[in-house]
Amino acid sequence: AGLVCVAERESGTLFALNEATGEVVWRFVSASRIDSPPTFSKGTVIFGSRDGIVHCLRTRDGQVVWELEAAGSRSYFNVEGRLESVHPVSGSVLVWKSLAYLLAGRSSYLDGGIDLYGVEPATGRVVFRRKIYSPDPRTGRQPSQYGPASMPGALEDILSAGSKYIY
Repeated sequence: AGLVCVAERESGTLFALNEATGEVVWRFVSASRIDSPPTFSKGTVIFGSRDGIVHCLRTRDGQVVWELEAAGSRSYFNVEGRLESVHPVSGSVLVWKSLAYLLAGRSSYLDGGIDLYGVEPATGRVVFRRKIYSPDPRTGRQPSQYGPASMPGALEDILSAGSKYIY
């Protein structure tokens, strides 16, 4: 669409710049930080913010197409002087095959784990939501570490895909 989108992390602002001139075409201000660039998908940009909300905007004018409260709860705490959800959403959303995939949460051990979503990119309709939660189901405790710098579990991160799986 002739745009380059960049997120200004601290202000929670997403800028759409004209790719030829660098001039600001539009901007969107989120209620919280945006930690990485958005994903372009069929005339839209999709991204998450640290308040646990996923935004989908039209590329031509920056207008909201849909928003999803992926955090699941409105529980917040202070991170570097700003409120963030206990289930933040990484800015990068993976659009793969026919779905947009995103994570809400920080760790598979904290605050009930991480939620993996599969969402229709055009509408924001949730197709599935899966919990990634690592404590041992029998004891409720963290499994033993298998090395001095290694432990089972998962952290929220930018998603990628191979030919068959999402990582």
